[in-house]
Amino acid sequence: MNVFILTEAGQKVGFGHLSRCSGVYDAFVKRGIKPRMIVNGDDGVREFLKGVRHEIFDWLESFQELLSRIAGADIVLIDSYLADQDKYHDIAATVSLVACVDDYKRIRYPQGVVINGLIYAPQMKYPRVKDIEYLLGTRYAFLRKAFWDATRKEISAQVKNVFVTFGGSDFLNLAPSTLTKLIKHYPDIQKTLVVSRFYNNIPAIQKAADCHTKIVVDVSDREMRKLMLKADVAISASGQTLSELAILGVPGVAVCVAENQRRNWKAWTSRGFVAAEPNADSVVEGLQKLKLRQVRQKSSAQLRQSISSSGVLAIVDAVIRKASQVRKNRQHAAQRFEIRKVKKEDCRDIWLWRNTHQARRASFQSETISYNQHEQWFQKKLSDRNSQLWMAETPGKKIGYVRHDTEENQAVSSIVLNPQFYGMGLGTKVISAADRRFLKLKKVPRVICAEIQNNHPASIQAFLSAGYRLKKRIVRNGKKAGVYQWQS
Repeated sequence: MNVFILTEAGQKVGFGHLSRCSGVYDAFVKRGIKPRMIVNGDDGVREFLKGVRHEIFDWLESFQELLSRIAGADIVLIDSYLADQDKYHDIAATVSLVACVDDYKRIRYPQGVVINGLIYAPQMKYPRVKDIEYLLGTRYAFLRKAFWDATRKEISAQVKNVFVTFGGSDFLNLAPSTLTKLIKHYPDIQKTLVVSRFYNNIPAIQKAADCHTKIVVDVSDREMRKLMLKADVAISASGQTLSELAILGVPGVAVCVAENQRRNWKAWTSRGFVAAEPNADSVVEGLQKLKLRQVRQKSSAQLRQSISSSGVLAIVDAVIRKASQVRKNRQHAAQRFEIRKVKKEDCRDIWLWRNTHQARRASFQSETISYNQHEQWFQKKLSDRNSQLWMAETPGKKIGYVRHDTEENQAVSSIVLNPQFYGMGLGTKVISAADRRFLKLKKVPRVICAEIQNNHPASIQAFLSAGYRLKKRIVRNGKKAGVYQWQS
């Protein structure tokens, strides 16, 4: 299977998306599939992608290039707060299946799979939409690989070690003041602060630290797990880290540091974490509530019961199953397609198909075409008496289009398939059906030719199987090609 994961990360947007996606990446690998991750971020995120097949570029700004790369993919998983609804739907139009990670019903998602692995997801009342499968709740929790083995935290008699992190950047600058308060109220306990290179306040944290403070920068998932299990209690922002603490059963104080964390914060603090406001006094007060061992034991048990350690594997299995079923259904339906004239509303679909890497490679004009350029060309072709444009489709699904351009005493045929139907052996059938429809028109040439590049064997085979035969060799736009002819 050809799988892509699209997300964003960095100092401005944080690392929650990347953390979730890393778990999904590893789950695909465990199932024998190696995806490619495309991250909208700066070079600073590269350190977090070691061992991952990846590219880093702004796929929102270079969206046509993105579509070109992913077209025809079996699965594209998207975890983004920045991509708008139109982009999701354009991606869905060029790949077999999209799986969309959501936290708060952000947009109207296209057909495919919608995943919300957060604890509050089942109460969000997602709309029932045909051909959308919802994976909701902590049965589908996003956990990094190191947390799949849910080792149980042993609850100690006393609090001797506290684990602290405020996410990927600590933009509220909570770490220095919280550390100062902890040292004042708990001078003898070990304090471990996990920070990232994107913390702007590391000097202030170092200044506030005492001899019992350990500051750890950019830890891996395995290191994070080890530090969490060593701690007796934790203090954390209310993002992805709460799920990781919960699966280990580490009791702690949850701090809501951003509005988009509020639902997660409220749900988890009703399941065992202690709620705190984003200030040092509130955090220390929350920590006092976890002083007794029996309180921490109860919290630990509640947390572990609230989440599954195999969530990302369940996600990947469901998405693979859905993609296989969608492709099977699509291939079955495509065996009985019809040919019709192309309409104005087909313009955008043809543009998306034309700009894929495979279609551009087969074309003599291989550059990316902007939508404005395509729209102008499309309108001219629709009104050109010497051009006939045909669409092959099943009910509700377009398979591809064929164009016949009359030149002197012959017609030149070309075809572009919807990437969702790549590899199904439909090219020959679509070519033959369109040719038959074309020849039923009055006053059209009885000779049909196709110019095909030598380095595109799939197209050559499709036309040969449709009854075309090599007539001569040519060079067009510096590319070696053959002229193949079909004659009634």
